[in-house]
Amino acid sequence: MKNVYKRKDGRYEYSKMINNERIYIIKPTKKELENEIRELKQKTKSIKNMRLFKNIVLEWYHNFKEPYIKASAKANYNTTLNKHIIPSFQNKSINKITFKDLQLFINKFHDKRRMQEILMQHLKAIFNYAYSNRYISINPTTALKLPKKANKEIIKPLTIKEQEKLLKAIKGHKLEAFMYFSLIIGSRRNETLSFKMEDIDEDKQILHINGTKTQNAQRDIKISRDMIEYLKAHNTCKPYFNFTSDYVTKQVTEILKNLNINKTLHALRHTTATNLFYLGYKDKQRQQYLGHANITTTNNIYTYLENDVTKDNIYKIYNKLYYEFDDNFDDKNLT
Repeated sequence: MKNVYKRKDGRYEYSKMINNERIYIIKPTKKELENEIRELKQKTKSIKNMRLFKNIVLEWYHNFKEPYIKASAKANYNTTLNKHIIPSFQNKSINKITFKDLQLFINKFHDKRRMQEILMQHLKAIFNYAYSNRYISINPTTALKLPKKANKEIIKPLTIKEQEKLLKAIKGHKLEAFMYFSLIIGSRRNETLSFKMEDIDEDKQILHINGTKTQNAQRDIKISRDMIEYLKAHNTCKPYFNFTSDYVTKQVTEILKNLNINKTLHALRHTTATNLFYLGYKDKQRQQYLGHANITTTNNIYTYLENDVTKDNIYKIYNKLYYEFDDNFDDKNLT
Protein backbone atom coordinates (compact mmCIF):
# COMPACT_ATOMS: atom_id res chain seq x y z
CA MET A 1 0.00 0.00 0.00
CA LYS A 2 1.36 3.44 -0.93
CA ASN A 3 2.58 5.92 1.69
CA VAL A 4 2.91 3.16 4.34
CA TYR A 5 6.18 2.29 6.03
CA LYS A 6 7.42 0.50 9.12
CA ARG A 7 8.87 2.72 11.84
CA LYS A 8 11.98 1.95 13.92
CA ASP A 9 9.73 1.24 16.93
CA GLY A 10 7.98 -1.54 14.97
CA ARG A 11 4.72 0.32 14.39
CA TYR A 12 3.26 1.16 10.95
CA GLU A 13 2.73 4.71 9.68
CA TYR A 14 0.64 6.19 6.84
CA SER A 15 0.73 9.80 5.67
CA LYS A 16 -1.18 11.70 2.96
CA MET A 17 -1.98 15.30 1.99
CA ILE A 18 -5.76 15.94 2.21
CA ASN A 19 -7.18 19.43 1.65
CA ASN A 20 -3.70 21.00 1.99
CA GLU A 21 -3.13 19.27 5.34
CA ARG A 22 -0.76 16.36 6.06
CA ILE A 23 -2.63 13.50 7.75
CA TYR A 24 -0.73 10.88 9.82
CA ILE A 25 -2.02 7.49 11.02
CA ILE A 26 0.15 5.24 13.24
CA LYS A 27 -0.94 1.73 14.28
CA PRO A 28 0.76 -1.26 16.01
CA THR A 29 0.00 -3.67 13.16
CA LYS A 30 -0.26 -3.36 9.41
CA LYS A 31 -3.81 -4.79 9.41
CA GLU A 32 -5.05 -2.18 11.89
CA LEU A 33 -3.45 0.52 9.77
CA GLU A 34 -5.10 -0.74 6.57
CA ASN A 35 -8.53 -0.74 8.28
CA GLU A 36 -7.97 2.84 9.44
CA ILE A 37 -6.89 3.90 5.92
CA ARG A 38 -10.07 2.40 4.40
CA GLU A 39 -12.21 4.36 6.87
CA LEU A 40 -10.33 7.54 6.06
CA LYS A 41 -10.85 7.03 2.32
CA GLN A 42 -14.58 6.47 2.81
CA LYS A 43 -14.80 9.62 4.92
CA THR A 44 -12.83 11.63 2.36
CA LYS A 45 -15.06 10.35 -0.47
CA SER A 46 -18.17 11.31 1.51
CA ILE A 47 -16.84 14.84 2.08
CA LYS A 48 -15.98 15.20 -1.62
CA ASN A 49 -19.50 14.14 -2.64
CA MET A 50 -21.02 16.53 -0.13
CA ARG A 51 -18.99 19.35 -1.65
CA LEU A 52 -20.00 18.65 -5.25
CA PHE A 53 -21.51 21.78 -6.73
CA LYS A 54 -24.77 20.03 -7.64
CA ASN A 55 -25.32 18.75 -4.08
CA ILE A 56 -24.71 22.14 -2.53
CA VAL A 57 -27.06 23.88 -4.98
CA LEU A 58 -29.84 21.42 -4.14
CA GLU A 59 -29.13 21.73 -0.41
CA TRP A 60 -29.32 25.56 -0.67
CA TYR A 61 -32.50 25.48 -2.76
CA HIS A 62 -34.51 22.91 -0.78
CA ASN A 63 -33.55 24.17 2.69
CA PHE A 64 -33.16 27.91 2.27
CA LYS A 65 -34.99 29.02 -0.88
CA GLU A 66 -37.92 26.78 -1.83
CA PRO A 67 -39.84 27.19 1.46
CA TYR A 68 -39.95 30.97 1.03
CA ILE A 69 -40.79 31.50 -2.64
CA LYS A 70 -44.25 31.73 -4.20
CA ALA A 71 -45.60 28.71 -6.04
CA SER A 72 -45.77 30.75 -9.26
CA ALA A 73 -42.01 31.44 -9.07
CA LYS A 74 -40.92 27.81 -8.48
CA ALA A 75 -41.07 26.89 -12.16
CA ASN A 76 -38.68 29.74 -12.96
CA TYR A 77 -36.23 28.64 -10.26
CA ASN A 78 -36.35 25.01 -11.36
CA THR A 79 -35.72 25.93 -15.01
CA THR A 80 -32.81 28.25 -14.18
CA LEU A 81 -31.15 25.78 -11.80
CA ASN A 82 -31.75 22.53 -13.71
CA LYS A 83 -31.32 23.84 -17.25
CA HIS A 84 -28.46 26.30 -16.84
CA ILE A 85 -26.65 26.44 -13.49
CA ILE A 86 -26.38 22.79 -12.36
CA PRO A 87 -25.41 21.26 -15.76
CA SER A 88 -22.57 23.76 -16.15
CA PHE A 89 -20.73 22.82 -12.94
CA GLN A 90 -22.50 19.78 -11.45
CA ASN A 91 -19.55 17.33 -11.35
CA LYS A 92 -17.10 19.87 -9.98
CA SER A 93 -16.27 20.31 -6.34
CA ILE A 94 -17.49 23.76 -5.35
CA ASN A 95 -14.07 24.76 -4.03
CA LYS A 96 -12.59 24.08 -7.49
CA ILE A 97 -14.90 26.58 -9.25
CA THR A 98 -13.10 29.85 -9.91
CA PHE A 99 -14.17 33.43 -10.54
CA LYS A 100 -13.10 32.98 -14.17
CA ASP A 101 -15.36 29.91 -14.57
CA LEU A 102 -18.38 31.85 -13.26
CA GLN A 103 -17.71 35.03 -15.22
CA LEU A 104 -17.32 33.13 -18.51
CA PHE A 105 -20.55 31.26 -17.75
CA ILE A 106 -22.49 34.52 -17.28
CA ASN A 107 -20.85 36.10 -20.32
CA LYS A 108 -22.23 33.30 -22.53
CA PHE A 109 -25.72 34.81 -22.21
CA HIS A 110 -24.62 38.04 -23.93
CA ASP A 111 -27.92 38.41 -25.79
CA LYS A 112 -30.09 37.79 -22.69
CA ARG A 113 -29.54 40.55 -20.16
CA ARG A 114 -32.32 39.48 -17.80
CA MET A 115 -30.93 35.92 -17.76
CA GLN A 116 -27.48 37.27 -16.84
CA GLU A 117 -28.99 39.19 -13.92
CA ILE A 118 -30.90 36.12 -12.67
CA LEU A 119 -27.87 33.83 -12.97
CA MET A 120 -25.65 36.26 -11.07
CA GLN A 121 -28.26 36.64 -8.33
CA HIS A 122 -28.56 32.84 -7.92
CA LEU A 123 -24.81 32.19 -8.03
CA LYS A 124 -24.11 34.84 -5.40
CA ALA A 125 -26.73 33.31 -3.10
CA ILE A 126 -25.37 29.77 -3.63
CA PHE A 127 -21.74 30.72 -3.00
CA ASN A 128 -22.65 32.91 -0.01
CA TYR A 129 -24.39 29.86 1.44
CA ALA A 130 -21.35 27.66 0.72
CA TYR A 131 -19.01 30.21 2.30
CA SER A 132 -21.20 30.54 5.42
CA ASN A 133 -21.16 26.76 5.85
CA ARG A 134 -17.37 26.56 5.31
CA TYR A 135 -17.63 24.49 2.14
CA ILE A 136 -15.32 27.08 0.58
CA SER A 137 -12.68 29.36 2.08
CA ILE A 138 -12.91 32.06 -0.64
CA ASN A 139 -16.11 33.28 -2.28
CA PRO A 140 -15.41 33.71 -6.04
CA THR A 141 -18.67 35.61 -6.69
CA THR A 142 -17.56 38.76 -4.86
CA ALA A 143 -15.78 39.98 -8.00
CA LEU A 144 -18.50 38.96 -10.52
CA LYS A 145 -19.73 41.74 -12.79
CA LEU A 146 -22.48 42.00 -15.35
CA PRO A 147 -20.95 42.47 -18.80
CA LYS A 148 -21.66 45.67 -20.70
CA LYS A 149 -25.16 45.71 -22.09
CA ALA A 150 -25.43 44.60 -25.67
CA ASN A 151 -27.57 46.69 -27.99
CA LYS A 152 -31.07 45.45 -27.31
CA GLU A 153 -33.00 44.19 -30.29
CA ILE A 154 -36.23 46.10 -30.90
CA ILE A 155 -39.22 43.79 -30.50
CA LYS A 156 -42.01 44.82 -32.82
CA PRO A 157 -45.65 43.89 -32.24
CA LEU A 158 -47.66 41.86 -34.70
CA THR A 159 -49.29 43.91 -37.42
CA ILE A 160 -53.05 43.66 -37.83
CA LYS A 161 -52.61 41.32 -40.80
CA GLU A 162 -50.28 39.11 -38.74
CA GLN A 163 -52.75 39.10 -35.85
CA GLU A 164 -55.57 38.07 -38.20
CA LYS A 165 -53.43 35.31 -39.68
CA LEU A 166 -52.43 34.05 -36.23
CA LEU A 167 -55.98 34.03 -34.79
CA LYS A 168 -57.19 32.06 -37.80
CA ALA A 169 -54.31 29.53 -37.48
CA ILE A 170 -54.79 28.82 -33.75
CA LYS A 171 -58.54 28.16 -33.89
CA GLY A 172 -59.01 24.79 -32.19
CA HIS A 173 -55.31 24.49 -31.35
CA LYS A 174 -54.44 23.34 -27.82
CA LEU A 175 -52.68 26.68 -27.27
CA GLU A 176 -55.60 28.74 -28.55
CA ALA A 177 -56.70 30.02 -25.12
CA PHE A 178 -53.08 30.63 -24.08
CA MET A 179 -52.49 32.74 -27.20
CA TYR A 180 -55.72 34.72 -26.79
CA PHE A 181 -54.91 35.33 -23.12
CA SER A 182 -51.41 36.55 -24.07
CA LEU A 183 -52.79 38.90 -26.73
CA ILE A 184 -55.71 40.32 -24.73
CA ILE A 185 -54.23 40.43 -21.23
CA GLY A 186 -50.64 41.10 -22.31
CA SER A 187 -49.27 39.11 -19.40
CA ARG A 188 -45.76 37.71 -19.21
CA ARG A 189 -45.35 34.01 -20.03
CA ASN A 190 -45.25 32.73 -16.44
CA GLU A 191 -47.99 35.15 -15.32
CA THR A 192 -50.22 33.55 -17.97
CA LEU A 193 -49.24 30.01 -16.91
CA SER A 194 -50.11 30.75 -13.27
CA PHE A 195 -53.65 31.98 -14.15
CA LYS A 196 -56.63 30.36 -12.36
CA MET A 197 -60.34 31.08 -12.86
CA GLU A 198 -60.41 32.10 -9.18
CA ASP A 199 -58.32 35.14 -10.18
CA ILE A 200 -61.40 36.67 -11.83
CA ASP A 201 -64.00 38.75 -9.97
CA GLU A 202 -66.93 38.37 -12.37
CA ASP A 203 -69.12 41.00 -10.70
CA LYS A 204 -66.48 43.71 -10.99
CA GLN A 205 -65.00 42.30 -14.24
CA ILE A 206 -61.54 42.38 -12.69
CA LEU A 207 -58.72 39.94 -13.30
CA HIS A 208 -55.89 39.66 -10.76
CA ILE A 209 -52.50 38.87 -12.28
CA ASN A 210 -50.00 37.07 -10.08
CA GLY A 211 -46.85 38.84 -11.19
CA THR A 212 -43.43 38.09 -9.75
CA LYS A 213 -40.99 40.30 -11.66
CA THR A 214 -41.55 43.59 -9.78
CA GLN A 215 -43.93 45.02 -7.18
CA ASN A 216 -46.00 46.51 -10.04
CA ALA A 217 -46.38 43.06 -11.59
CA GLN A 218 -49.01 42.18 -8.95
CA ARG A 219 -51.97 43.96 -10.54
CA ASP A 220 -55.70 44.05 -11.24
CA ILE A 221 -57.05 44.87 -14.69
CA LYS A 222 -60.51 45.33 -16.18
CA ILE A 223 -61.61 42.65 -18.65
CA SER A 224 -64.69 42.36 -20.81
CA ARG A 225 -67.69 40.12 -20.14
CA ASP A 226 -66.96 38.34 -23.41
CA MET A 227 -63.39 37.58 -22.33
CA ILE A 228 -64.69 36.12 -19.06
CA GLU A 229 -67.11 33.90 -20.96
CA TYR A 230 -64.37 32.88 -23.40
CA LEU A 231 -62.10 31.80 -20.53
CA LYS A 232 -64.94 29.91 -18.82
CA ALA A 233 -65.71 28.08 -22.05
CA HIS A 234 -62.07 26.97 -22.43
CA ASN A 235 -61.58 25.96 -18.78
CA THR A 236 -60.96 22.26 -19.43
CA CYS A 237 -58.18 21.40 -16.98
CA LYS A 238 -56.53 22.36 -13.70
CA PRO A 239 -54.28 24.30 -13.61
CA TYR A 240 -55.92 26.35 -16.36
CA PHE A 241 -52.87 26.27 -18.63
CA ASN A 242 -51.29 22.89 -17.97
CA PHE A 243 -48.07 23.54 -19.89
CA THR A 244 -44.43 24.15 -19.02
CA SER A 245 -42.80 27.47 -19.88
CA ASP A 246 -40.33 25.78 -22.26
CA TYR A 247 -43.16 24.01 -24.06
CA VAL A 248 -45.20 27.15 -24.78
CA THR A 249 -42.14 29.10 -25.91
CA LYS A 250 -41.17 26.36 -28.34
CA GLN A 251 -44.71 25.82 -29.63
CA VAL A 252 -45.52 29.51 -30.14
CA THR A 253 -42.19 30.06 -31.95
CA GLU A 254 -43.05 27.15 -34.25
CA ILE A 255 -46.59 28.44 -34.93
CA LEU A 256 -45.29 31.91 -35.81
CA LYS A 257 -42.50 30.48 -37.96
CA ASN A 258 -44.99 28.36 -39.93
CA LEU A 259 -46.99 31.53 -40.62
CA ASN A 260 -43.83 33.35 -41.82
CA ILE A 261 -44.10 35.73 -38.88
CA ASN A 262 -40.54 36.39 -37.72
CA LYS A 263 -41.44 37.16 -34.10
CA THR A 264 -41.40 35.55 -30.66
CA LEU A 265 -43.84 34.79 -27.84
CA HIS A 266 -42.79 38.02 -26.08
CA ALA A 267 -43.89 39.98 -29.17
CA LEU A 268 -47.50 39.16 -28.17
CA ARG A 269 -47.04 41.32 -25.05
CA HIS A 270 -45.75 44.17 -27.21
CA THR A 271 -48.79 43.63 -29.44
CA THR A 272 -51.12 44.11 -26.45
CA ALA A 273 -49.33 47.34 -25.48
CA THR A 274 -49.72 48.71 -29.00
CA ASN A 275 -53.36 47.61 -29.29
CA LEU A 276 -54.22 49.31 -25.98
CA PHE A 277 -52.69 52.54 -27.27
CA TYR A 278 -54.92 52.46 -30.37
CA LEU A 279 -57.95 51.51 -28.28
CA GLY A 280 -57.53 54.80 -26.42
CA TYR A 281 -56.23 53.65 -23.04
CA LYS A 282 -54.50 56.39 -21.07
CA ASP A 283 -50.81 56.15 -20.20
CA LYS A 284 -51.38 55.21 -16.56
CA GLN A 285 -53.95 52.57 -17.51
CA ARG A 286 -51.58 50.93 -20.02
CA GLN A 287 -48.71 51.00 -17.52
CA GLN A 288 -50.87 49.34 -14.85
CA TYR A 289 -52.36 46.88 -17.36
CA LEU A 290 -48.89 45.63 -18.33
CA GLY A 291 -47.42 45.80 -14.82
CA HIS A 292 -44.55 48.14 -15.68
CA ALA A 293 -42.66 50.10 -13.04
CA ASN A 294 -42.83 53.28 -15.15
CA ILE A 295 -44.63 54.65 -18.19
CA THR A 296 -41.35 55.15 -20.08
CA THR A 297 -41.03 51.38 -20.47
CA THR A 298 -44.63 51.11 -21.68
CA ASN A 299 -44.33 53.94 -24.22
CA ASN A 300 -40.75 53.71 -25.44
CA ILE A 301 -40.15 49.96 -25.48
CA TYR A 302 -43.53 48.20 -25.71
CA THR A 303 -45.66 50.54 -27.81
CA TYR A 304 -44.83 50.68 -31.51
CA LEU A 305 -46.92 52.70 -33.95
CA GLU A 306 -48.14 50.59 -36.85
CA ASN A 307 -49.77 52.16 -39.92
CA ASP A 308 -52.41 49.47 -40.34
CA VAL A 309 -53.68 49.50 -36.74
CA THR A 310 -56.90 51.31 -35.86
CA LYS A 311 -59.39 51.05 -33.04
CA ASP A 312 -62.04 49.69 -35.40
CA ASN A 313 -59.96 46.91 -36.92
CA ILE A 314 -58.79 45.77 -33.45
CA TYR A 315 -62.39 45.45 -32.27
CA LYS A 316 -63.28 43.78 -35.57
CA ILE A 317 -60.79 40.90 -35.32
CA TYR A 318 -61.13 40.40 -31.55
CA ASN A 319 -64.89 41.04 -31.38
CA LYS A 320 -65.54 42.11 -27.77
CA LEU A 321 -62.67 40.31 -26.07
CA TYR A 322 -60.83 43.55 -25.29
CA TYR A 323 -62.44 45.64 -22.56
CA GLU A 324 -63.93 48.68 -24.30
CA PHE A 325 -62.25 51.88 -23.19
CA ASP A 326 -64.50 54.24 -21.28
CA ASP A 327 -63.55 57.92 -20.82
CA ASN A 328 -65.11 57.78 -17.36
CA PHE A 329 -63.05 54.75 -16.34
CA ASP A 330 -60.59 55.52 -13.61
CA ASP A 331 -58.04 53.65 -11.54
CA LYS A 332 -60.32 53.78 -8.48
CA ASN A 333 -62.42 51.09 -10.12
CA LEU A 334 -59.59 48.66 -9.49
CA THR A 335 -60.16 47.87 -5.83
